[in-house]
Amino acid sequence: MQELDLARPLSLGPATYLEFATLGEPETGILPRFWAYGPEREALAERLETDPEVEAVSQRIVRDDRVQYSVRWDTNLTGDLAHFIETIRAHDAIVLFGRADQTFWRCLLQFPAKSSLLDFFADYELDLLTIEHHSPQQAHTFVSGVERRTSTSDD
Repeated sequence: MQELDLARPLSLGPATYLEFATLGEPETGILPRFWAYGPEREALAERLETDPEVEAVSQRIVRDDRVQYSVRWDTNLTGDLAHFIETIRAHDAIVLFGRADQTFWRCLLQFPAKSSLLDFFADYELDLLTIEHHSPQQAHTFVSGVERRTSTSDD
């Protein structure tokens, strides 16, 4: 199974995570905007500003529990994140939603045809036992603000 170190450029702490609705189109770049949650949500900007793969970073919206970042990555981005994006684009997949933490990236991908999905699995040699299927209703619930508010208020 191929392992990708997608978290390296972001260097997320154990209680910090990101949510994003797209990994970017060719004209907008890779991971152009995302929300950061957790204790390091505001300090993330300093790490990104010093990363050689980042051209520019800004905090667009700041809320009590999260910060939205806008990032322009170097056009010569290499490494695992670039490889992952290239593979998704090569299979005409769309990232509907994603969540990243220190350990895992979870993405809900939509493929134009079953053959594209099968080719993607073959190219990545994924362990099918580690793949979870969620219906669109479950994915929608996963991203809902109501669930987030409820889960954080119960802690």
